[in-house]
Amino acid sequence: MVLSPPQPELIHLDEQYRGICAAFDRGELTAAEARTRVLELTHIDDQGRIWKVDTSKSGRHAAFRYEFGESGHSAPPSSKINPDLAHLDRAYRLICKRFDDGEITASEARAQVNSLVHTDEDGRIWSIDTKHSGRRAAFIFTTPEPAVDDELLDDVDYYYDDDEPVIERRQAPVDTRRLVTSVAALGTAIVLIFFGVRYVISETWSAVSGESNASSIVNADSGQPVATVPNAVAPSGPAPKIEAYGTRDAVPFNVDIEFGRSVLDQPLIVHRRGEIGAPRALIVGTIHGDEPAGLLVTEILRTLNLDTPIDLWIVDNLNPDGLAVSTRQNANKVDLNRNFPRRWESVGTVGFWQYSGPNAASEPETRAMMRLGELINPQFTVWYHQDYFRISPGAGRDGQIRERYASLVDLPLLPISGGNYSGTANVWARSIDTDDGMSLTVEFGPSPLRQGEAAANASAVLAIMREFFQP
Repeated sequence: MVLSPPQPELIHLDEQYRGICAAFDRGELTAAEARTRVLELTHIDDQGRIWKVDTSKSGRHAAFRYEFGESGHSAPPSSKINPDLAHLDRAYRLICKRFDDGEITASEARAQVNSLVHTDEDGRIWSIDTKHSGRRAAFIFTTPEPAVDDELLDDVDYYYDDDEPVIERRQAPVDTRRLVTSVAALGTAIVLIFFGVRYVISETWSAVSGESNASSIVNADSGQPVATVPNAVAPSGPAPKIEAYGTRDAVPFNVDIEFGRSVLDQPLIVHRRGEIGAPRALIVGTIHGDEPAGLLVTEILRTLNLDTPIDLWIVDNLNPDGLAVSTRQNANKVDLNRNFPRRWESVGTVGFWQYSGPNAASEPETRAMMRLGELINPQFTVWYHQDYFRISPGAGRDGQIRERYASLVDLPLLPISGGNYSGTANVWARSIDTDDGMSLTVEFGPSPLRQGEAAANASAVLAIMREFFQP
């Protein structure tokens, strides 16, 4: 089914949206002012649909959602599900039941769900869409397509959930088309419109019999975010200290290792996975205590099937004291992301939101990360932040990596502005990347990540290592 070009009113709203973004980038509007103006952009069409800007999905152009009215769309007739997908659904529900019965942990259940895949006769690779699965599995497939100009490839996807309409944007990379199939009873629909030349609605749907009581691995109500702070797990004992190992190769795999302590004497933990001699990646879930979204990404990376040679080092949380009280700074009220010695400047005083500390590397968390970074010498480093919802563009190979990561996780490439950016961890990390490496800041939006969004970022780390860092 092909849609006609967008209404002139929506084109006008898109122009207004981009004007607001440009004003924000120039510093003429604060983030709050820009968001307020964007939320005020609405249009009621001749069918009574109320169109609004979807702020969580908009990038270079506006993405729109509509509220269709009380009656909604009539659902298309269902079709018979592929037997192989029915088999995956049964496996999914069994994993959910084992989790509900306490036989496996959430991490074990998630790893088992992520391993469920099926390649059909057309070469499409089907897997569980954890973002939308609930009592039954939802599926997503990836299949290659001829290269298309990214500016022209914008999709409209909808699918049907049990009770509530679910909105989902799938802006595919230039070589991939992703299709969502909700394995659920048919209901009402909401459609997302994106600007471009080609507009396609994905129309596969089916229903599977059988029930499952599972609702804790992935949220049964897809409209609600999955908590970004992992459930605490009681440690079996103190983690060994990294000082006990003389070299990088001596650090063991699949074990939590303490590499330092916070101001309040909380352990700083790194977890290593993969294999010695493979390209090295360092992933940091959070450095600001009030920006916890990346914790769900690192939690997934701890159990995700590593389908490419990698020496993966995972730091869930560099600021445990700040996370405990949901503050940006550490317990000394220092912004750790302004405290690194590379291009450090004195910024503010105690109480200022970007206070850089009395001197460079004054904080124990900073010094611990410096020692760890010098030990690892990572080739690819990712720092997760909130809430600008973007990745800053770059040039050359760095720019290619940034663009590829952004396309994989559906984040826009936009400059990051506002505030002082001296002494940042990202700039410091580039100074220790001696093997043609790079460091990347990923800014999520203000809302907690959903399971599927976090899984996409975890998979993107492996994709970048596979595509850019293999010998």
